[in-house]
Amino acid sequence: SEVEHIAEECVMFETLHLPVGVVGSAKQIKGAVKQVVGKTVGDAKLESEGKADKVAGKVKQLSLPAAILSL
Repeated sequence: SEVEHIAEECVMFETLHLPVGVVGSAKQIKGAVKQVVGKTVGDAKLESEGKADKVAGKVKQLSLPAAILSL
């Protein structure tokens, strides 16, 4: 389906050597997609995985300034 295709593309972004902020954003998008799909189809596990991915992506984005400051 289109949603699964978008989620797969987000996963591909994570495996590339991209800036931390881009990877964090991709993880947040992937999480949002998983959360919506999980909620729509009634899959609580997928929905909570999506929430966790969104949080992990936000943490990754927020870690970028800390990494720069520690140089």
